[in-house]
This record gives sequence, structure tokens and C-alpha cells, in this order.
Amino acid sequence: MALGSAPRTTAGPREKLARWAAAALWFAFILFLSRDSFASARTEAWLARFLAWWGIYDETLVERLNFIVRKSAHFVEYAIFGALLYQAWERTWPARRALAAAVFLAALGAGCDEIGQSHHAWRTGAVRDVALDAVGGAVGAFAVARGWVMRLYARVAAARVRG
Repeated sequence: MALGSAPRTTAGPREKLARWAAAALWFAFILFLSRDSFASARTEAWLARFLAWWGIYDETLVERLNFIVRKSAHFVEYAIFGALLYQAWERTWPARRALAAAVFLAALGAGCDEIGQSHHAWRTGAVRDVALDAVGGAVGAFAVARGWVMRLYARVAAARVRG
């Protein structure tokens, strides 16, 4: 499926508002996660308690898992954001322009988020996180633009019906 040059169909004002509201609410959630309560030291402490409860506490394991969980969260948060942004633009602009706008806005949001984090006592803003977030936003937007998300959803639904 190629990215077309014209919008799929025009959306009514309610649909446009709903799509933009979803993207805005998701970004608000991302900003909520940027607070001090979700700083690396705190998530590491949660992981340490969880692993200790299972009897498998190891400081190196906790540090590595914390890194993996945090970076995966960055990627997934912004993949969802990019997908929502693409859906907000896709009924207004041609697909290629909607994709470019979604990726740009996801990267811009990531930059603003990291700048905001640099002003918190327990947080730091990192350029590598902006890059990771931007890639996540691009992957999410591209996955929706190519229809991969809907095809995956259809396969899961069909598998549930079969068995």
C-alpha cells in the first residue's frame, strides 16, 4: 500500500476534534510521566523491590532492566503519540504530508519534554532520548500510514474468533 497524495476522506469537525483530543491527552500523559515520581532512581527502586520479592535481586540486573524498561517506554510512548498524530492529520492532508507532520510534531514534543525534564530536580534532559522518541514517533506514524496496525488488529480478531 503506497502513501497516497490525497487525503483519504474529509472528516467532520467532531471526528477531527476527537482525533486531536486523543493526541493531546496522550501527550499530557507523557508529560505526567516526565515528573520526578518517574525518575530513573525511583523506577530502579521499584524494580529492585519487585525482583527482591521474587528472590532474584542483583544490582547489575536491576540497573540493566531499569535501562531497558525506561528506553522501551520512551519508544512506545512516542510510537503511540506518532500514530495518534498521523490519525489526526490523515483526514486533512495528503498521507505523505500527514506523515511528515506527525513525525515533526512527535520530535518537537520530545524536545519540549526533555527540556522540561531538565528543570526537574530528579530528572535530566537527554538528546539521545529525543532521538529515540523521534524514531518511536516515526515508527508509530508509519505503521498507521501503511495500515500495519489495522492488519495486525484484524489478524488478532480473526484468531480470537477461530479459537
